[in-house]
Amino acid sequence: MSRQRRPLSSSRDENGWQKKIKTATVTALCTTQPPSPPLPTPSRSWNCLRKSDEDNDATTNTGDSSKRPSSTPPTTTIIPKKNDTRKRVEMYGDLYGKIGEGSNGVVLIYKRNTMLYAVKRFRKPRRNENNKDYMKRLASEYCIASSVSAHPNILTTIDLVLKDDGYCTVMEYCTGGDLFSCIKEGRMNIDYERACCFKQIIRGVAYLHSLGVAHCDLKPENLLWTARGQLKIADFGSARVFRTPYDMNDDVPKKKVTLSAASSTTITSTTTSLTTTSGKQYRRKKNKPSVGQQMGSLPYLAPEYFNKKETIEWQSSRPDAGDIWSVGIILYCLYRNGLPWKQATKSDSGHREYLRCQEVRNFVLFSALPSGPRCLLYQMLDTNVQSRISAADILATDPWCKSSMVCRDGRDFANNIHQHTNP
Repeated sequence: MSRQRRPLSSSRDENGWQKKIKTATVTALCTTQPPSPPLPTPSRSWNCLRKSDEDNDATTNTGDSSKRPSSTPPTTTIIPKKNDTRKRVEMYGDLYGKIGEGSNGVVLIYKRNTMLYAVKRFRKPRRNENNKDYMKRLASEYCIASSVSAHPNILTTIDLVLKDDGYCTVMEYCTGGDLFSCIKEGRMNIDYERACCFKQIIRGVAYLHSLGVAHCDLKPENLLWTARGQLKIADFGSARVFRTPYDMNDDVPKKKVTLSAASSTTITSTTTSLTTTSGKQYRRKKNKPSVGQQMGSLPYLAPEYFNKKETIEWQSSRPDAGDIWSVGIILYCLYRNGLPWKQATKSDSGHREYLRCQEVRNFVLFSALPSGPRCLLYQMLDTNVQSRISAADILATDPWCKSSMVCRDGRDFANNIHQHTNP
């Protein structure tokens, strides 16, 4: 019987392969190439990685040098934050300056390359204002402002972005300043320049009213100049929509609206000066105002807004007629560098005198005005809301307004540079 051949021992086979692996490992270690860094352990969670980074930062800030990490970078990779798709203000450049502050926010200047932008940063929610009402107010201002930006006499609103933990609106920057500074510095001293300024305002207001939007806070501070003499209406924080495109008829729907607080910036003056004061507000003493409802600055408010009732019919109040009253006060400021009264109430002596002389049109403060703007002023400052002239009728029927020339690119009809633009 032939002897069967015994198989090779498995232990010998394993020992042989182990020797080969050790030899290959020694050869690899002797080469000049450094070993690849170890891969992060898959079992470690995101929280563990963040916790290790926080521990390293805490150790670095301590004074014990023995606990400080070595100069070699850690083997754990930095975990990036989740992508935030919302726009941020940094995409419009860096902070370049500050324009001013208002009741609703701070206006800053941002510069990106050669472009300048005006950025309005909204303040935090008001007292007794919840987050829902706050976001509704911000969204309303942005939506209205961006929807009416197509007109050349309305400030262009570009974007709504984030800044830190707040919201901002990005707008075009007007280098010519505001109308208030222009009046105060005495740069509106020529009649055709005043007429040019007024016609630009009324054109912008007529466009707003044609879209069913009332500004509700027209005043010289909210009228801005471009470098070429174009006047633009700004700040739609108090704007109201009184007619939607879905309304097929011209009748304004009847709604009840609660009257409440005005903005904090007002102007008081005599007939010879125009100065600002720190903030009186129009608030009702008996009736509690609703959150976020603003009505404009005190000297420019129409008399129907001083109604003592808590609510009024929207149809009878006519917010568009309130804008006409405000533009009438601005027209008076253009010629007299001041205000005819502090507020349109019977307690004001100036307005009380105007009520006495309104029908016969012999109000002493209007007697020094030229005949064209004087006749129009009585129609714009009509205390009867229903008979007050509209912006469209001013452009279409008023002889003085129709004959007034509007400058183009900062030059008037005689090719002279307007004085109301900055040199």
